[in-house]
Amino acid sequence: MAESRTITFTNPRNYTFPSHRLRQTLHDCTGTKQPIVLVACGSINPITYNHLRMYEIANDFVREKTDFEIVGEYLSPVSDEYKKPGLVGAHHRVNMCSLAIEQESAWLMVDPWEVFQNYRRTAVVLDHFDYELNTVCPPQMAFGLMTTFYHILGRRYGTIVIERERYNVAQATGNLSLW
Repeated sequence: MAESRTITFTNPRNYTFPSHRLRQTLHDCTGTKQPIVLVACGSINPITYNHLRMYEIANDFVREKTDFEIVGEYLSPVSDEYKKPGLVGAHHRVNMCSLAIEQESAWLMVDPWEVFQNYRRTAVVLDHFDYELNTVCPPQMAFGLMTTFYHILGRRYGTIVIERERYNVAQATGNLSLW
């Protein structure tokens, strides 16, 4: 059962949550699929073909192996407050992401909300998406998209892991078995 809580988010001036590419209906006519939204948070410094490819891989996995249907996809570049050495300015990273997806994707959107915040943990960023998708979006778009998920590792939100070449996912996630 999803917990009830009130979260207040501070949006930057002139901010609008991107919803122009959210699907408003499910393709599944059987009623067995649950709608989900894919969100990738990170430096995205700079965006590469592999960032876009990650969504193709996730789409294939979700379509072939789950009872979910993807109705939206987002990139959420991290704030400059993350202070990662070599991090290109947030404004430039958002612009690069926007240019890349306009040319390469019919579904992917860039949400600039995170770049305007002080550094936020991923769970808080996902809470922002939950709020925007389930509270702010027009009713015809509301699918109850995130209500069946739980917080990262506490099971509020689900996770799909795409392995990077030269990285050992089992080693990186080994300590997570506690959750």
